[in-house]
Amino acid sequence: MTTPTTIATGNETAGTPASDNSAVTNPTTTDTTTNNTTNNTSTDTTGAQTASAASNQVVADETTTATAAKQSLMMSRALVAEPKSIATVDQLDGKYVDDDGNVSDIALAVNAGDASAATSTTIPTDITDVFNGQTDSKVTANKDIFGQLYTDPATGKQWIQLLTDKVTNTATSYSFGNQIDTTQSFEIQGELSLDKLNGGGGIGIILQPVNPSEAGIGAGASASADIGIIGQKDTTFIGFDNYQSGQPGYNDTPNGSLTIRQTDGTGTPDGSAFVQMNMDKANSTSDVTNPAGTNPHTAQVNGKAYDVLFDYKWTPDTGTVVDGKVTGTITATVTDVTNGAVKKLTVTSVQLNQAESVAMFAAAGSGGANYLGRINSFTLTKVTEPTTVNYINVKRVRCFKLQRQLIPTLGAI
Repeated sequence: MTTPTTIATGNETAGTPASDNSAVTNPTTTDTTTNNTTNNTSTDTTGAQTASAASNQVVADETTTATAAKQSLMMSRALVAEPKSIATVDQLDGKYVDDDGNVSDIALAVNAGDASAATSTTIPTDITDVFNGQTDSKVTANKDIFGQLYTDPATGKQWIQLLTDKVTNTATSYSFGNQIDTTQSFEIQGELSLDKLNGGGGIGIILQPVNPSEAGIGAGASASADIGIIGQKDTTFIGFDNYQSGQPGYNDTPNGSLTIRQTDGTGTPDGSAFVQMNMDKANSTSDVTNPAGTNPHTAQVNGKAYDVLFDYKWTPDTGTVVDGKVTGTITATVTDVTNGAVKKLTVTSVQLNQAESVAMFAAAGSGGANYLGRINSFTLTKVTEPTTVNYINVKRVRCFKLQRQLIPTLGAI
């Protein structure tokens, strides 16, 4: 029987304590057949040195592997930021949660752009990141340029190309990606440019209770019908008419004039669909008129082509929702870039749906024109919707705690 050899570690020699560096006597071997014992008294240390070297290499490899693993773990922790705090569903019950996970007791407003954008040649990226362009199905050639960024080769200024004079009887919208909550105030600032009057339709901002991707171009849309909103239900237009229709009942506004108009919920494709508007003359410029009640407007901003900065505000009276509607005031102020002239139009007792899509919008009739627009800044509140959360026992598949509600903001519907 052979006595097992001990594998040493560190500076130890096989079968010898680490403190003993003398010659090593090989283990005794017993012959189980003859019962004779043979002693080998040679002093060969080669085997022990080989074992020691192998042992050292094993330890080194293990140390290197452990160190590498530790460094990898540290790097991964550095790359993944740990949350500062974690809120439970109990703590979030009834709270508002935005797209970034921010929590509040009230609905959170969204801000983008700033006043300096009005004098910049570029449109802020936090605007272009959250707005999307679309045009109606009538456009076939070069469809991908409408509702997209366009740089004026003469000035280097960025715009959103809404329409060109190469297309007629069509419309384009550039919409915010979420519906907005009209129980909260909002403000939109930007710039509109039109190279000729009487091109038909109009250019401005519209509000509609539809999917943002369908704003201005959805069911009932007819670009050449008045300012492009006739036939579309519950549509509010703030901007410029680009053709004065003579059809009875339309009570149409002069082209180049700032106007606020609204259709009712019937979708009737004629002037009877326009809602009676309550113009606030005391808080409007002195040249405003509203002879038929459905067409509050200012005098022409410019009798030819125009380029105006706009500032449109919505202020709810109380924020109370009645039959899905919110009542408030729209104030529209525009400044002519060429001569600094200011026009202001205020309409009170306006009713908007609680959830509305908002979009920059242009519609053209048979005349055609180059319609350009920019959004420079906005402040608004996204629509929220209570979401019920249940605690579930995954083993018994049953709810074991009362429901909780989160109120996250909604994406495009």
